[in-house]
Amino acid sequence: MSETKQQLQFLTTVDLSGNKLVKLRPLLSRKLVDVIFDNNQINELDFSSKGHDTITRMSLNGNQLCDLKGLMNLRAMEELSMNNNQVKTLEGI
Repeated sequence: MSETKQQLQFLTTVDLSGNKLVKLRPLLSRKLVDVIFDNNQINELDFSSKGHDTITRMSLNGNQLCDLKGLMNLRAMEELSMNNNQVKTLEGI
């Protein structure tokens, strides 16, 4: 395992707000609890693979999401904030 991956393995909170992200792919840290991706340009989520069973809170405010596809494997999720998006359906969760 690379040194970077070793350092990330214990990360529990990440805030990547305001980084012009367009797509969210599975994250390296498997111990994340709180993730914040506010004010990006995210229009696609890909948490379809397992391995993010610890995420309980996610904030995706101020993005360009139209649906919630890709969130189905976030089984521990208790709180999801998605203000100021373009979500038209709850299909996918």
